[in-house]
Amino acid sequence: MTRLRLVLIKSLASLCDPDSLSASIFITPGRSTATTIRYYIFDLAPCSLYYFCQGNYTGKIPSDGEALKQMAKGLFYIHRQQFVHRDIKPSNIFISKNEPVKLMLANFSLYVDDDEPAKTFTISSDTWALGCAFFYFLTRGIHPFGTNSKKIRYNMLVKQRPSVEFETRFKTLQSSNNEMVEVYQLIRDMIKVEPSKRIPLELVIEKLERIYPADSS
Repeated sequence: MTRLRLVLIKSLASLCDPDSLSASIFITPGRSTATTIRYYIFDLAPCSLYYFCQGNYTGKIPSDGEALKQMAKGLFYIHRQQFVHRDIKPSNIFISKNEPVKLMLANFSLYVDDDEPAKTFTISSDTWALGCAFFYFLTRGIHPFGTNSKKIRYNMLVKQRPSVEFETRFKTLQSSNNEMVEVYQLIRDMIKVEPSKRIPLELVIEKLERIYPADSS
């Protein structure tokens, strides 16, 4: 098996309509001596999910349910192309400028195997990161494992469970019979410390479609 690592990511935004599109080119060694070139075209994005959650963006954004579904489906598409993202975080999730407004996963740190799909462990790592992004988005700026890098590492490596803030919110929702109870339980299943116990991304999408069946805004 040969692992192909993307060795160059170059912005081509200057070659596109600056008011509508941005583009990236990914160049990898091919199976032979030839080079494989793949082009990806994205809508122009004025803001990331991070800045939105920090209150620095007041433009349009998909509803919470639609946003979660878009993020999950976008990541699932990446995995089906035999890629892994490996750097999912709010600052790498962008809000499109054009309507209908959508969220886009960008700034990939990718690899691909030419003989088989991406390894399960790495795909599971993407699922964990997406679950953290879900919680950060829904709470508008709170990480499920803590409020700073020290607490995040401690809760992950020592306590091996989400922060007190996460658990408190979850328990409060359980007594309210709110649809968010299901969402928080889904996030819990995505961010389990043990990779083999995390919910597959296909089931994440199925559950989100059930929780938000008519969400098309």
